[in-house]
Amino acid sequence: MAGFNISNEIDLAAKEVRRSIDTENRKYSSRKHKCRIFLYVLLGIMVFSYVKFMQILGIIIVLNKDSSDCKNPIRAWLIISAIILTIGLSGVIIIEIVKEKRIIEIKIIYQGFYWIILFLLFIWMAIGSAWLFNDSACKNGRGYIDFYSGWALTLSLLVIEYFMFFLFSCYSICTLI
Repeated sequence: MAGFNISNEIDLAAKEVRRSIDTENRKYSSRKHKCRIFLYVLLGIMVFSYVKFMQILGIIIVLNKDSSDCKNPIRAWLIISAIILTIGLSGVIIIEIVKEKRIIEIKIIYQGFYWIILFLLFIWMAIGSAWLFNDSACKNGRGYIDFYSGWALTLSLLVIEYFMFFLFSCYSICTLI
């Protein structure tokens, strides 16, 4: 027991932890790894932007093609969805531009802004779901002006957005682990 010194053991353990952290940092600081992460992020942003842009374009085309409406204001829901999607897409693009310049204050402001947009979009999706599924006459054209194209577009937007929220949730959980 005379040869056992607790402070030496703590020092040895601390050195081992520092060595493993340094090894881990070197592993992830390689240029190849950084390039790969950048390409994954860039690809994700491109896919996200493309999906959002196609949603906005689809709303514009359907609303210009068909001037009818339903009992529930699905047309208004589509217009406000297009506005929210446009603002959200702009926010993502701005965040990525600012991230490269490493302006932390602006990045924090825009990320907060984007979280607010995501929250509004989630609430707006819940409202759209309620309106869409409580207006079966609009889908079938019974008693109301038939706005099936708007109904189908609303359904597809809701499915896409719920799927993207699911993917975003999985990504968020994976980054926490």
